[in-house]
Amino acid sequence: MKFSTITTKTPLYKKRIFKIIVKLLSAVIVLAGLYFGYRSATKEDVKEAIKTELEKSGISPPESFERIKEEIGKSYQEVGESVYKTIEQASIALEDENYAEAESLYKHLIFLFPDVAEIRFNLAATYYHQGKLDRAFEELKRAIGIKHDYPQAHNNIGVVFYYQKNLDSAIIEYQRALEIDSSYFDAYSNLGSALLAKGKVNEAIKALQKAVELNPSEGGFHSNLGSALKANGNYFEAIQEYKIAIKIDSSEAAFYYNLGNVYLAIDSLDKAELYFRKAISLGPKYASAHANLGVVLRRQWRLEDAIKEYEIALSSNPNDTITIKNLDIVRSILKENGR
Repeated sequence: MKFSTITTKTPLYKKRIFKIIVKLLSAVIVLAGLYFGYRSATKEDVKEAIKTELEKSGISPPESFERIKEEIGKSYQEVGESVYKTIEQASIALEDENYAEAESLYKHLIFLFPDVAEIRFNLAATYYHQGKLDRAFEELKRAIGIKHDYPQAHNNIGVVFYYQKNLDSAIIEYQRALEIDSSYFDAYSNLGSALLAKGKVNEAIKALQKAVELNPSEGGFHSNLGSALKANGNYFEAIQEYKIAIKIDSSEAAFYYNLGNVYLAIDSLDKAELYFRKAISLGPKYASAHANLGVVLRRQWRLEDAIKEYEIALSSNPNDTITIKNLDIVRSILKENGR
């Protein structure tokens, strides 16, 4: 049976010529940004948005009390109740973000059970959250030495490398994690973020699309994909991804900030203002959102309001040279006009 086709008129925004025009306009906007000093279209903003998400969900979660208990039972037949109590206490301390206490408890467990990789994995998590990245790396390597096919450990080593700005090594570790488990969506997301930071935008998009495909209910994955699409000039697709992220988690300020950046990049100032203000309502000290709201207000010639936003941004981030420059320019304009 052959079904008839319905011919529909292609919307303007989907036509190739329209996308070409948008990219040309975007180039003009970027050049204007070099003169006016606004921040929304810069690569640093893309990296900042990605980093915000990775700080929340980049590392794999710690192994559960039940999993560690199970792994100990595989190698050690007789384990007293006091040991299980210690495992439970360590898990609770880690969950409650009492990292120093969790570190001490996991060290004691490693003394008792040196060949259980999952305990070392959790000890590494306590180091990571305390900023002890070198120690986290060492413990994760020991975990992999015990358990070679441990994708979560490779992923977390990749995260350590990422924050040490060793992107090539981070990418290798994420890829190793995916060789072990091809359905590991966190590793795809982290891989995409590292590729984006390296400027490999098309590869980043593919990895982030895979993360979204495997776990479409994670708002951070959609946000990171939006950042990659924006970096590639695919503004309308980026907008859709950010909106999906917001629909999934309407309490995340970074999603609104990212969406505001896209609208600023395409000169849709009213919408940019709307989303920057929403980001600020969720995070009143969100310096980048205040700074870019200042840009919007400045371009609308609401200069006094722009100054207020720049000053708020600088109170949280006093070394932001672009915002300092923007503030000086607006003050000069007001002075020249006797205001």
